[in-house]
This record gives sequence, structure tokens and C-alpha cells, in this order.
Amino acid sequence: MENILLELENFISKTQLDNELDLELSMVINKHLRLISKNNKELKQKRKTLINLITNYENKYWKDSTKITAEQIEESLKAEELVKEKNNIYKKEINEYLKNNKIK
Repeated sequence: MENILLELENFISKTQLDNELDLELSMVINKHLRLISKNNKELKQKRKTLINLITNYENKYWKDSTKITAEQIEESLKAEELVKEKNNIYKKEINEYLKNNKIK
């Protein structure tokens, strides 16, 4: 679970997400942490911080549909593709963590 925690620390040390790749990766990390943060106060707080970063980015760049550009959509789609491989790595890490810690 080392990779996902390292990425989490990287994001929460920032004051904001910088681009679509950051957004997509943050959302994947958030999804995976949902399972394990329930019983871990420290992770729960860090996940809240991550959710705030995601929300702030989405509100800034995606809230007003009249300002969304074709380039922005293209960047988002590219970011989604790039994150797919990391998502698979994180999924394996989380599944192993859950199995080792007997969490269902």
C-alpha cells in the first residue's frame, strides 16, 4: 500500500490540484481509501483533505459548463487513460492490505 500512501501524502501537502492528471489520480486514490479509512482516524482525516482538494478543483474548472473548453475535455480524457494503470496497481495494493488485515 506504499504507492497509494505516497501519492496521498504528495497531494495533501499541496494547497491545490494543478491539472486534470492530479484530479483523476486524486479521485482514484480517494475511491480506494474509502475502504480502509473507516477504521483509521489519520487516513480518514487525510481523505477529507483530499476530498476538499478535489472539490475545489472541480468547482474552479468544471462547475460552469459554459466555460468548459474542448481542450479541457481532451486533457481530462487523456488523464483518465494515464491513470488506469495506476488504478490497477492501487487496486492490488488495497486488496492485499484488506486481505492481510482481514478487513471486509
